[in-house]
Amino acid sequence: MVQVRKNAIIMAIALLLAAGLVASTYSLWKCQKKSERLIDSVYIDSIRSVEVLSDMANFLNGSIETNASDDYLMFQLILYDEHAIFLGKILFDLYEQTGEKKYYTLYTAVSNVVSFLTDVSNDGPTKMRARVKDNFYTLKQIQELFKELSKYQKPEEIPEDLAEELLNASRKLK
Repeated sequence: MVQVRKNAIIMAIALLLAAGLVASTYSLWKCQKKSERLIDSVYIDSIRSVEVLSDMANFLNGSIETNASDDYLMFQLILYDEHAIFLGKILFDLYEQTGEKKYYTLYTAVSNVVSFLTDVSNDGPTKMRARVKDNFYTLKQIQELFKELSKYQKPEEIPEDLAEELLNASRKLK
């Protein structure tokens, strides 16, 4: 009788532990799905900035070619700078949330673009135009990489080699 009672208690404890394990696993799974949706949502917010930056070189070059005013060119540089700053913040948040190296690589690349745009927009008008012209090929390369980046609607789809290419191109800005 005592042995039957012990077995019943052990069985009840085992069932409770199994139920707890199932509930915990389900809760963890739901939490992971919610986290993935949040990460996707944060990334989607940055797509507009990626798209704006994917036309940066052409637009800046066009402004110079059509002899746009210095104020207009500076305004454009500041606009691209603001989009790059926003994108950089999103990429750093993605890195903090996931720990994935590619987001930090992209963040570093975008930070290089921000540094360049900020620096150029603070140059005098003559130097500002000259630096944009001198960096046109690199800006064009970066623009094309941003176009490629804009194709990815989910951050986990972004290939590591694209992040590396963008970083390498951004290091050429002077």
